[in-house]
Amino acid sequence: MKPLDHRSVFSRNLVRFRKAKSLTQEKLAELAGITRRQLTHYELLATDPSVSILIRLSKILEVSINDLVEDQPERPVEGPPPVDPRTFRKALEIAELSKEDRGLIYGMINKLRKLSKYQSSATEDQSVAEAQKEYDDDKD
Repeated sequence: MKPLDHRSVFSRNLVRFRKAKSLTQEKLAELAGITRRQLTHYELLATDPSVSILIRLSKILEVSINDLVEDQPERPVEGPPPVDPRTFRKALEIAELSKEDRGLIYGMINKLRKLSKYQSSATEDQSVAEAQKEYDDDKD
Protein backbone atom coordinates (compact mmCIF):
# COMPACT_ATOMS: atom_id res chain seq x y z
CA MET A 1 0.00 0.00 0.00
CA LYS A 2 1.40 3.36 -1.06
CA PRO A 3 1.72 5.80 1.85
CA LEU A 4 -0.28 8.99 1.55
CA ASP A 5 1.74 12.14 1.08
CA HIS A 6 0.77 15.33 2.87
CA ARG A 7 -0.82 16.83 -0.26
CA SER A 8 -3.21 13.96 -0.82
CA VAL A 9 -4.22 13.99 2.85
CA PHE A 10 -4.78 17.75 2.84
CA SER A 11 -6.61 17.62 -0.49
CA ARG A 12 -8.96 14.83 0.64
CA ASN A 13 -9.69 16.57 3.94
CA LEU A 14 -10.23 19.96 2.30
CA VAL A 15 -12.82 18.54 -0.10
CA ARG A 16 -14.53 16.55 2.66
CA PHE A 17 -14.84 19.49 5.06
CA ARG A 18 -15.90 21.88 2.28
CA LYS A 19 -18.69 19.56 1.22
CA ALA A 20 -19.73 18.97 4.83
CA LYS A 21 -20.29 22.73 5.12
CA SER A 22 -22.25 22.69 1.84
CA LEU A 23 -19.83 25.19 0.33
CA THR A 24 -19.05 25.40 -3.35
CA GLN A 25 -15.48 25.94 -4.46
CA GLU A 26 -16.48 29.46 -5.49
CA LYS A 27 -17.96 30.33 -2.09
CA LEU A 28 -15.08 28.86 -0.06
CA ALA A 29 -12.55 30.63 -2.27
CA GLU A 30 -14.43 33.92 -1.84
CA LEU A 31 -14.58 33.51 1.95
CA ALA A 32 -10.88 32.63 2.07
CA GLY A 33 -9.87 35.55 -0.14
CA ILE A 34 -8.41 33.36 -2.88
CA THR A 35 -9.44 32.50 -6.42
CA ARG A 36 -11.49 29.43 -7.26
CA ARG A 37 -8.61 28.30 -9.45
CA GLN A 38 -6.24 28.46 -6.48
CA LEU A 39 -8.66 26.39 -4.38
CA THR A 40 -8.99 23.89 -7.21
CA HIS A 41 -5.20 23.52 -7.24
CA TYR A 42 -5.28 22.70 -3.52
CA GLU A 43 -8.04 20.14 -4.03
CA LEU A 44 -6.30 18.54 -7.02
CA LEU A 45 -2.94 18.16 -5.24
CA ALA A 46 -1.21 20.71 -7.46
CA THR A 47 -0.01 23.11 -4.77
CA ASP A 48 0.08 23.61 -1.02
CA PRO A 49 -1.51 26.66 0.59
CA SER A 50 0.51 29.17 2.54
CA VAL A 51 0.24 29.06 6.31
CA SER A 52 -2.00 32.14 6.33
CA ILE A 53 -4.41 30.56 3.84
CA LEU A 54 -4.36 27.30 5.78
CA ILE A 55 -5.36 29.22 8.91
CA ARG A 56 -8.17 31.01 7.04
CA LEU A 57 -9.48 27.74 5.61
CA SER A 58 -9.47 26.06 9.02
CA LYS A 59 -11.42 28.97 10.54
CA ILE A 60 -13.98 29.05 7.73
CA LEU A 61 -14.46 25.28 7.81
CA GLU A 62 -14.49 25.34 11.64
CA VAL A 63 -11.87 22.61 11.95
CA SER A 64 -8.37 22.61 13.36
CA ILE A 65 -5.33 22.85 11.12
CA ASN A 66 -4.50 19.32 12.26
CA ASP A 67 -7.89 18.15 10.97
CA LEU A 68 -6.95 19.54 7.57
CA VAL A 69 -3.41 18.21 7.30
CA GLU A 70 -3.37 14.96 9.26
CA ASP A 71 -4.46 11.59 7.98
CA GLN A 72 -7.30 10.64 10.27
CA PRO A 73 -9.86 7.88 10.14
CA GLU A 74 -13.04 8.96 8.44
CA ARG A 75 -15.44 10.21 11.01
CA PRO A 76 -18.80 11.72 10.41
CA VAL A 77 -18.58 15.40 9.74
CA GLU A 78 -21.49 17.33 11.09
CA GLY A 79 -22.89 19.53 8.41
CA PRO A 80 -25.57 22.14 8.68
CA PRO A 81 -29.11 20.94 9.19
CA PRO A 82 -31.16 20.59 6.01
CA VAL A 83 -32.69 23.88 4.94
CA ASP A 84 -35.59 24.35 2.58
CA PRO A 85 -34.75 26.34 -0.58
CA ARG A 86 -36.80 29.41 0.39
CA THR A 87 -35.06 29.72 3.77
CA PHE A 88 -31.69 29.24 2.10
CA ARG A 89 -32.42 32.04 -0.41
CA LYS A 90 -33.51 34.35 2.41
CA ALA A 91 -30.34 33.56 4.36
CA LEU A 92 -28.27 34.51 1.31
CA GLU A 93 -30.21 37.77 1.02
CA ILE A 94 -29.59 38.52 4.70
CA ALA A 95 -25.87 37.80 4.27
CA GLU A 96 -25.68 40.56 1.64
CA LEU A 97 -27.12 43.20 3.99
CA SER A 98 -25.02 45.62 5.99
CA LYS A 99 -23.76 44.53 9.39
CA GLU A 100 -26.22 46.89 11.07
CA ASP A 101 -29.20 45.54 9.12
CA ARG A 102 -28.15 41.95 9.81
CA GLY A 103 -27.98 42.82 13.51
CA LEU A 104 -31.56 44.12 13.38
CA ILE A 105 -32.77 40.94 11.71
CA TYR A 106 -30.91 38.73 14.20
CA GLY A 107 -32.51 40.72 17.03
CA MET A 108 -35.98 40.21 15.53
CA ILE A 109 -35.35 36.49 15.15
CA ASN A 110 -34.26 36.22 18.79
CA LYS A 111 -37.39 38.07 19.94
CA LEU A 112 -39.60 35.83 17.81
CA ARG A 113 -37.95 32.72 19.24
CA LYS A 114 -38.49 33.95 22.81
CA LEU A 115 -42.10 34.84 22.07
CA SER A 116 -42.65 31.45 20.46
CA LYS A 117 -41.16 29.78 23.55
CA TYR A 118 -43.61 31.62 25.79
CA GLN A 119 -46.54 30.88 23.51
CA SER A 120 -45.73 27.18 23.33
CA SER A 121 -45.36 27.01 27.11
CA ALA A 122 -48.75 28.64 27.65
CA THR A 123 -51.12 26.26 29.38
CA GLU A 124 -54.68 25.69 28.28
CA ASP A 125 -55.80 28.19 30.94
CA GLN A 126 -53.36 30.83 29.75
CA SER A 127 -54.13 32.85 26.65
CA VAL A 128 -51.60 33.92 24.08
CA ALA A 129 -52.11 37.49 25.31
CA GLU A 130 -51.03 36.41 28.79
CA ALA A 131 -48.00 34.69 27.29
CA GLN A 132 -47.17 37.93 25.43
CA LYS A 133 -47.45 39.91 28.70
CA GLU A 134 -45.19 37.37 30.43
CA TYR A 135 -42.69 37.76 27.60
CA ASP A 136 -42.82 41.57 27.80
CA ASP A 137 -42.32 41.47 31.58
CA ASP A 138 -39.39 39.07 31.22
CA LYS A 139 -37.45 41.30 28.81
CA ASP A 140 -37.54 44.25 31.23
